[in-house]
Amino acid sequence: TMTPSVPRQECYPGPRRLCGVMGCREIEEQARRAGSSCHIFGHSHIACDREVEAIRYVQHPLGYPNDYHRKHKPMRVWGDARAPDLGVKEDKEPAPTLSDGIWASLEREVRESKEKEMPRPPGNWQKDDQMWENNHSPSDHRAAELALRADLGFDAKKVSEMWSAPPPKKGLAVKITSMADTSQSIVVNITNDHTVKQLRDRISEQVGRGPASKIMLSFNGENCLQDNVLLSSIEDEVLGGLSLMGLDLRPPKEIDVRIVHKTSEKPQAIVVRVMDNSTVLEVRKAVMAKLGECMLSNCKIVKSIGKGSFQSMPDGERLGGKSELGFLGRSLPEPKAVITVRFTTGGRPSDVFDLELDAGSSVDALRGKLIASAVEQGKPGCAPAELVVSRGGDNLSSDTQLWFHEELAVDFRPTAPARAAPPPAA
Repeated sequence: TMTPSVPRQECYPGPRRLCGVMGCREIEEQARRAGSSCHIFGHSHIACDREVEAIRYVQHPLGYPNDYHRKHKPMRVWGDARAPDLGVKEDKEPAPTLSDGIWASLEREVRESKEKEMPRPPGNWQKDDQMWENNHSPSDHRAAELALRADLGFDAKKVSEMWSAPPPKKGLAVKITSMADTSQSIVVNITNDHTVKQLRDRISEQVGRGPASKIMLSFNGENCLQDNVLLSSIEDEVLGGLSLMGLDLRPPKEIDVRIVHKTSEKPQAIVVRVMDNSTVLEVRKAVMAKLGECMLSNCKIVKSIGKGSFQSMPDGERLGGKSELGFLGRSLPEPKAVITVRFTTGGRPSDVFDLELDAGSSVDALRGKLIASAVEQGKPGCAPAELVVSRGGDNLSSDTQLWFHEELAVDFRPTAPARAAPPPAA
């Protein structure tokens, strides 16, 4: 199918201020009723070749000579260079038999019509097939034009105010669905005088996760909506629901957050368990409870703002995916790393036990601790090189540091004995 005008807003990637006059639902509905698989259109002078809901929409504007985005060669919409010869040469324009017939039918209908002709309204009309601007100066008939406007009741100021006036304020219930998992969705209540950015902020606030700057909203996962777009300008599309990327919509869950002292000479840190949508204030209270502290002012959560400088984080700010936070105030305990070791021999689990190390200890230190523990228990000794430490199937290097609670697998791989040197030749 083909139309001069843009069939739907998704086919217009141009300035947002013009989106309100781009797209026509009637054209879109006609194309779908006709069973169109490809719809060709024009009008906006901006190229488009995309598929939306099983229809391919194409605009390939040759444009005006001064259009910076004009195309210089025609585009083959179907087929390719290997397409069979259809008997039409590229250098010869096909005869427009269909369009000639349509125009002939229209002209015949006009000539044979018995309806009374309507009088031409007053105005500046071109004469003798000449362009109007070639026969008149801009000041010609200005007074008559203004008088005509007055007779017709046209008020330019009122029209301008009408078009620039905001639409009536009303509430919207917007369904937000995660693209990563379509079973995750929420409904956000917001008024149509808000922008897309304010909608993102509302989503972050309602879910309790963020930051909102990571949220991307779109229609069916295509063309992310710009921050400054008013919801009233895309109201019908918004009510159909929006797709979201960059934020987890699942219910809150417990996570471990590491709290690290930023000014202590020796490493000081603790781990607190909070909900992943907790605020900074809730984290501070969890730290107080774990330390037995009664003064909230002694437990400050901070962020670095330069070398050796820190700034308190607002109490209302949420974790937003952070798993480690800076701390200032009272001292924290020197951390210990509790390593849960699953010892395997030939790939089969054997002993599972916990070892305590200083936080930040290396994998080499863990190997030494394991060997010492084996000797104490009367088990056969082994060399550090024979203990392969892995996390989640990935082998760890000797200098990998271990913090807090880790679950590691240790495999015993004895090195092959050195071969005896052959006796010297006689």
